[in-house]
Amino acid sequence: MKTCTKIIGSIFYLITAVVVSVFVMCILLVGFETIFIPNDFLFYEHSQLASYILPIIIVIPLLLIFEFIFIIEKVAPNKFLAKNEFIELWQRIGKWKIAVIVAWSVVLYCCLTSYTCVTATEIITHSPINPLGTHYSYSDVQSIKTGFGSKTFAILDYKSKGNFFYEITLNDREIVFYAPSANGDIERYNEHTYLELEEFDTALTALDIPKTASYEWSEYCEYDKEYVDRFLRIVHNTN
Repeated sequence: MKTCTKIIGSIFYLITAVVVSVFVMCILLVGFETIFIPNDFLFYEHSQLASYILPIIIVIPLLLIFEFIFIIEKVAPNKFLAKNEFIELWQRIGKWKIAVIVAWSVVLYCCLTSYTCVTATEIITHSPINPLGTHYSYSDVQSIKTGFGSKTFAILDYKSKGNFFYEITLNDREIVFYAPSANGDIERYNEHTYLELEEFDTALTALDIPKTASYEWSEYCEYDKEYVDRFLRIVHNTN
């Protein structure tokens, strides 16, 4: 009976942590957009690696907090701990806690500052080394590569078979847009998903920037026809 209760408690503990982490992540991203993204942005996107890591690192402190609560309930159920008891319990968690907190903070900082923002006139690349960003004009883009992923198994989502991607080379650095966050205040973007990429492509193509595009593997794209048609228009768009 105790084992069953323990298993149920652990499952509840994990589900609660995941739900709370999703809520926290939403708040974190809204705050991030409010503080760091310019008001006139069209869309932005974190690096693929940052997009993978961000949900995980938000879960970690929540798991630690819930674990701490569980330990308190086990040591002193249904009562508040005295100051000295609380300090003693905290020390029992482990001396590695400071290192974990520092590492977590560094990783969180790196994730939040690894993104590219696009406005009507500029492309702004941000990184942990340069969190304020480097500003480029559209004409600074060296080349464009767009199409659909071809791999059955891929670590990066945009490389998976049928997934559309839009890649630009800027200052000899490849930047991929796969699932950008569009400006919700722009009504046409709310009505037409991925329209921001199509408009961005139209603006870049008009500047005669070299473009490599392929519709191969597009038949594996599982998106709605409206989006697939938009992707194909981007692929076939040339000046």
